[in-house]
Amino acid sequence: MFFKNHKSTFNNICERNGLRVSFDDNASGLQVLQNIFVDREYADYFPFYQDAVILDIGAHYGYFSLFAEVNSGANARVFSFEPDPKNFAILNKNVSSQDSKKIKAFPFAIGGKNRKAALHLGHSTNSSLIEDYQLLSKEHSSTSVDVRALDEVLIELNIDKIDFLKIDCEGAEYEIIAQSSDASLMKASVISMEFHDMKSVYQTAQTLIDRLTGLDFQVVKFQYEKSNFGLNYGKLIFKK
Repeated sequence: MFFKNHKSTFNNICERNGLRVSFDDNASGLQVLQNIFVDREYADYFPFYQDAVILDIGAHYGYFSLFAEVNSGANARVFSFEPDPKNFAILNKNVSSQDSKKIKAFPFAIGGKNRKAALHLGHSTNSSLIEDYQLLSKEHSSTSVDVRALDEVLIELNIDKIDFLKIDCEGAEYEIIAQSSDASLMKASVISMEFHDMKSVYQTAQTLIDRLTGLDFQVVKFQYEKSNFGLNYGKLIFKK
């Protein structure tokens, strides 16, 4: 019955939002699907029905990219980045199932500079480039992934403006925001991110606020969520 109820909830969300993805592939992502399509986690300041440019950094199974697909204009462009090979395989299948014409998905992480790095594997939503990330088990495995600098990716993909930049990358947000150029960050009109407490005075929500308000972004949302495993984390939205 537990599994059946989950499948019914999943199918209801998909039907109401015009999604054509498979429960069998996505059963473990139901909570994330609910967060995005029911709780509207990224609805604040989203460019609904506009021909917007949208970036999804830390795309997981692609649910936010699909949210962007069905809620943006016909000529919108959605760029989706996910380094975890298992997550990317599901993301890619979801994009194909949706027959998306807007989403382009890439199997690498976004960071401050180009390199190979170890992606430390936890639950599908908690894999991290940070080896001692709090939500990883002590015996976790890792895999080598490509990390690409945001500056270079924007040039290669011919992105000169970003209407909505979503970031949820389990601690790598500090590298992205600290090491990306002012010019790259200022291409964004809205930056909506989850931040994670890295137990360092140099990696807190205030670190991100100081960097982006220094570029004339305004903080329009700043909240901590309920603690999970003693991890301080929350939501930040910046807007020009």
